[in-house]
Amino acid sequence: MRPPGASAGAGPATGGRAARRRAEQQQRRRRGRPGQPKVKESPGIVLVRTLGELFITLGVVMFLFVAYQLWWTNVTADAYASGAKHKLESQWSSAPGGDSSTHRPTPAP
Repeated sequence: MRPPGASAGAGPATGGRAARRRAEQQQRRRRGRPGQPKVKESPGIVLVRTLGELFITLGVVMFLFVAYQLWWTNVTADAYASGAKHKLESQWSSAPGGDSSTHRPTPAP
């Protein structure tokens, strides 16, 4: 029985699957030798590839900026609010009258 993909005119396959795989890898190596000239890509393909890389880079930069906006500004705002809270608590504790728990603000008319 012939292996799939073998033509009727070709003789019997020599060796097993490993031998065929080895022969295929050698053919690939011969085709990809550095001495052979590369096929020049069209300017359209180069342009699309460049635009794609730029969009990916821009997306990463935007992601980092959003992470900065959400995380780091939250850290700085928390530090600022904590400082303001401590300052306000110290003002209330040093206010005349002493006990701030009995002081109730009067409602606006």
